[in-house]
Amino acid sequence: MKKISLSKPVKLGDIEVKELEIDLNSLTGMDVIEAENEIRAIGKVPLVHEMDKAYLAAIAARAIKPKQTIDFLLKLPLKDFTVITAQVQDFLLDIEV
Repeated sequence: MKKISLSKPVKLGDIEVKELEIDLNSLTGMDVIEAENEIRAIGKVPLVHEMDKAYLAAIAARAIKPKQTIDFLLKLPLKDFTVITAQVQDFLLDIEV
């Protein structure tokens, strides 16, 4: 599990948080399918999922503890959104075949 420091605190329910915990290793195949369905529901059909910010955000939302929605991530400052989605992208592309 990784902790990501935010550039400015955000509200998570009634709590103000300064960092998010993200556990990409806990994700399952079902999380991937749900993320794909979620982005299709908003009209996104990426050519390469691992390069699409909406898909990366949907995956990240499932990895944040406690689990969040893509809407939560979309409201983060650009810098924080970029750091989080880049970490997801690095995780997904670091696969040995």
